[in-house]
Amino acid sequence: MAIKNHALDDKITASAMQEFMTYGFQAASINKIAENAGITTGAVYTRYKSKDDLFCSLLRAPLEEMAAHGAEVAQLYGRVRSKDDLPLFLQAMQTEMLLYMEIMYKYYEPCILLYCKSEGSSAEKMLQDALQQKVSSTIAFLEGIAHRQMPGVEILLRQQFVLFTLILQSDYTKEQALEVLSMVQRFNEAGWKELFQQM
Repeated sequence: MAIKNHALDDKITASAMQEFMTYGFQAASINKIAENAGITTGAVYTRYKSKDDLFCSLLRAPLEEMAAHGAEVAQLYGRVRSKDDLPLFLQAMQTEMLLYMEIMYKYYEPCILLYCKSEGSSAEKMLQDALQQKVSSTIAFLEGIAHRQMPGVEILLRQQFVLFTLILQSDYTKEQALEVLSMVQRFNEAGWKELFQQM
């Protein structure tokens, strides 16, 4: 069995980040990653079982931090008990969006990979599954308060995900992104108020 030379790990990571950022998951080449790192493809496969495994390894830090804050976010929404708790709901949404914005700019390049460059990877499926779970649980939560179906809520929730993707694609500074987020939240607040009044 080949012994891993851990001195090569940073070279592989840096080369992989550059390749995936430039070409995205699908078009990226393990051969080019190895070549740019000055190593063999075998050295890459000694560490990663596949291109997907290498790609996902670059996303580990932001994904772990997002998961670590999951209970905190759920607790915020858990305070909403009735349609009269709209301020709490809006506060929870704002806190959640700001939290993920902080993570996004803390791990800027990995988040670009996750939101904008992951097509065809298991990370794309994981992100879509997490989004669907969030949408489904929030719809069930709101319909439990309203005691009826609420068409259109899924679109409102999914646009949050689109917002993060568009911000990353626009290459905004963190300050610019926070301004955009604030503007979008003001528009959304009016919509959520109307929705809660209909409950």
